[in-house]
Amino acid sequence: ALDRAFDDHRVVLLHAWAGAGKTSTVLEFARWYALTGGVAGVLFTSFEHHLTLARLLDQIGGQFGPALEAAGVQWVTLDDRQRLQLALQVLAQVPVLWIWDNIEPVTGFPAGADSAWTPAEQQELAGFLRDLAARTRCRVLLTSRRDERGWLGDLPARVALPPVPLLERLELARAVAARRPGGREEFLQVEDWRPLLAFTQGNPLTIT
Repeated sequence: ALDRAFDDHRVVLLHAWAGAGKTSTVLEFARWYALTGGVAGVLFTSFEHHLTLARLLDQIGGQFGPALEAAGVQWVTLDDRQRLQLALQVLAQVPVLWIWDNIEPVTGFPAGADSAWTPAEQQELAGFLRDLAARTRCRVLLTSRRDERGWLGDLPARVALPPVPLLERLELARAVAARRPGGREEFLQVEDWRPLLAFTQGNPLTIT
């Protein structure tokens, strides 16, 4: 579903409740995407802590700094405006998958909670996403515990991470129980576990 979403969109949002496996999913997708030639590189940024656009752009300097230096460009000597323009120029030439993980704190989570980002900083990040979508070859994969429609509108394509199917819940529960002494014997009566696995609603963290 993520692969198909990127056929028509530069920005894709994967959303689900905490513990559903969003980060694990996007990391595996990134590995597969790079191996199959979908992108030339992968960047990963977590928004668990306050991160302004200026600090976000430092990842471009870290990833492409040696190549820029070889071309006579010193990233550390540039101001924020120059770094923004250079980042867009680089990403217009190099197809990169950029993962923005856990973006829900940017506007406060849960809804109505205070955010470490000012309204101006929030708009800077949203504007940068729009620039990436319109002016570069970069694909951005966002993760959040909500659909972020209030902040990002219709900019990203949205993919809801489905719950783990019942048979796979059973496989995961067996693997967890097998780590404990006598764990395998505990699963001889599979039917005893079905109500509990149904209660988890397919959330891997809840199962664990």
